[in-house]
Amino acid sequence: MGTRFRTWLNGLPAIVMVDDMTPRGFIGLQVHDVGPDPANAGLEVRFRNLRIITDDPARYMRRPLDVTDEQDFIANHVSAERAALGWRLLWNGQDGAGWSGLSATGWQIGDGVIIRDGAATPLVTADRFTDFDLELDVRTVDGADGTVTYLGSADYRVAQGPQGQGDAASGTLIGKVPARNLTDPNPDKPSMKPAGQWNRVRILARGDRIEHWLNGSKLVEGSRAALGLPPSGPILLRPGKDRLEFRSVRIRPL
Repeated sequence: MGTRFRTWLNGLPAIVMVDDMTPRGFIGLQVHDVGPDPANAGLEVRFRNLRIITDDPARYMRRPLDVTDEQDFIANHVSAERAALGWRLLWNGQDGAGWSGLSATGWQIGDGVIIRDGAATPLVTADRFTDFDLELDVRTVDGADGTVTYLGSADYRVAQGPQGQGDAASGTLIGKVPARNLTDPNPDKPSMKPAGQWNRVRILARGDRIEHWLNGSKLVEGSRAALGLPPSGPILLRPGKDRLEFRSVRIRPL
């Protein structure tokens, strides 16, 4: 309803999402793949009992609305429900308020996006954070790389192309823990989307626990004490190679 999407499977909630990209469209039933094994030829998926409500569906909305795990894909936006949980925009999508460094060469703002192209100095938040849930969208050109720094010295690597492979892959805690897909162990599934597409970066610091996520997959988890990370610090967007773009920088202090 509106910009909010919710799905259930066998009565259990599966997805809560906010997205303004597709306000209208068709409903499709499809099978993606049965794999190369000839034994799977002829497998069927069957559908039945398809029903839809289009007349004032808000009457049937389930309450209360649990948005604890809601994903918001509206640029530079925080829903009222997520705001009530403590989420806020760390960058307002318009100017340099709350950050230092945006006036330096190589940084600019355009169409609700922070653009880094040729910068030699980082952007730094005015606020410092100890325990938090941070998310932001990042878009790259092929061959670009950069760093999102938290707690003052912990570096989340963002890289596209050949230099973003192996122990230098996106999501790596640089110099400490290489990124490995802990959610989906399929080695052929890339965590970083192709150049030109938006990626969702998430960093969770809660108590002694540190987690790195990328596009819904957990890539790093560890102990703040064992990794020798400081107790608190600002958030930084650091220089790197070629062009990077940032938007929807949100944080929930914990």
